[in-house]
Amino acid sequence: FRRVLFRSPKITVTPANPSTRKAGSPEQVVLDRLPFRIGRRQSGEGADILSANDLSLRDNYPYQISRNHCSIERTGSELIVRDRGSTLGTILNGQSMGTESEHMALPLQPGANKLTLGGEDSTFQFNVQVEAA
Repeated sequence: FRRVLFRSPKITVTPANPSTRKAGSPEQVVLDRLPFRIGRRQSGEGADILSANDLSLRDNYPYQISRNHCSIERTGSELIVRDRGSTLGTILNGQSMGTESEHMALPLQPGANKLTLGGEDSTFQFNVQVEAA
């Protein structure tokens, strides 16, 4: 992947609940480059040299988040969320995607979007706001 400097529209990612914040998510991330990759932080000491994540979250066994879980990308003029081969999948606005689903990527909608990492019962949830610049 090549990283593309990103200007418009404005994409803001915020945790949707306290457990997502406790997992290591900042209060707010305004994306300035795409793709923006999300995954599970490696347990143990030191940096994960194989990780290419922009946001790494803490998760405990049984894991909801895969090490390389999903990404927010631009494909042509469309903004999408892509599942990166996660075990339990990704849910965007109530639609599942992943290796066990018919979709590996779904479009972000203008305005408010709900992103869940893992299964339907996962507490790892984000609000993704897409605004015209």
